[in-house]
Amino acid sequence: MKKSISVSELNFYIKNLLETDLFLQDIWVLGEITNLKHYRIGGQIYFNLTDGESRINCVVYENFWQNMKFEPREGSKVVARGKLRLFQKKGTYIFQVFFMMKEGEGAVNQQFEELKKKLYQEGLFAEERKQALPLYPLKVGLITAADSAAMWDFWTIVQDVAPNIKCVLIPAVMQGKDCPGSVIKALDLVQQYHKLDLVIILRGGGDPQDLAGFNDEALVRYIAGFKLPVVAAIGHEVDYSLVDLVADLRLPTPTAAAQYLVSNYQNLERNAKEYLNLLTEKIEFKMKEIENIIKEIYTKSKRVLDGQQENAKMRLSYLLKRLENVDPLHKLQQGYGISKIFETGEIIKSVKQIKGGQLLQTKLYDGEFKSVVEKDDGI
Repeated sequence: MKKSISVSELNFYIKNLLETDLFLQDIWVLGEITNLKHYRIGGQIYFNLTDGESRINCVVYENFWQNMKFEPREGSKVVARGKLRLFQKKGTYIFQVFFMMKEGEGAVNQQFEELKKKLYQEGLFAEERKQALPLYPLKVGLITAADSAAMWDFWTIVQDVAPNIKCVLIPAVMQGKDCPGSVIKALDLVQQYHKLDLVIILRGGGDPQDLAGFNDEALVRYIAGFKLPVVAAIGHEVDYSLVDLVADLRLPTPTAAAQYLVSNYQNLERNAKEYLNLLTEKIEFKMKEIENIIKEIYTKSKRVLDGQQENAKMRLSYLLKRLENVDPLHKLQQGYGISKIFETGEIIKSVKQIKGGQLLQTKLYDGEFKSVVEKDDGI
């Protein structure tokens, strides 16, 4: 009887065989997804791959799951790349997946890469052939599906921030086999009938197959020769199409395209407000300077006027005093009188003017009296 081994030893042996076999450490498996379970807390996905007769347990851990370009669904036919791992304690093995794509995408990806390389070598993606975008576009063409979420996301932002921008909708089919031809027709209409500043091709996110129309060679070449600047805002940030590469500017989402379009207007408005605030501050500072100058002039003028007024008062007082001194009434107050011949009213200035017996009228400070001149030999 051979020597027995423990279950742990057996599982360890099998684990060593599986995990050291180079073939089993990097294999591609084709199958249909069943029993799909997504554990949000740990971030891993568990499922089975089956070919209808057999099945294998699979897991995708969070660090690999984040790099997946599509959402695995129950019943999806996929090609998964990974390696076999064995859980020693349970004696079960699992296929650890680190890359996965839909069945048939391998050939599609190969065609994509070949076309991409060809167009790159022709210089269609070169930066030097791309057109500069206007800083302040006023009329923009939107090539997108009418009434789509992408259109409304874009429209809402532009109207809220820069309603002066006129958006012209040119509807087009944005997925499927008719997509490339429809977008080319829309671009053709732009060149024939609309005077626009630039054109934006809008499309929200979706499955890679939904975006395949934007890898069409004829469409890429048409855009390369387009006379107006073209902005591509197709899919999500991780999605890249050949239209993205040939466009004069690639933006990750329709929302990002709208934000880019209005950003220069926002900067212009912000700069205008800053300049206006600075100008207001300068005006206020200058007005304060003028106010201080006026106050200084007023103070100096008042001081001069007050001095002149005081001098005028002193001069007036002096003149009044002199006037008072020459006033005949002032003399009367001092005891002098004014006499005149009553009959003629002639003021007597000399005794030679009077004769004996004449009636005289004499005015004093506080009244008048009459007198008769006595006859005297001396008169």
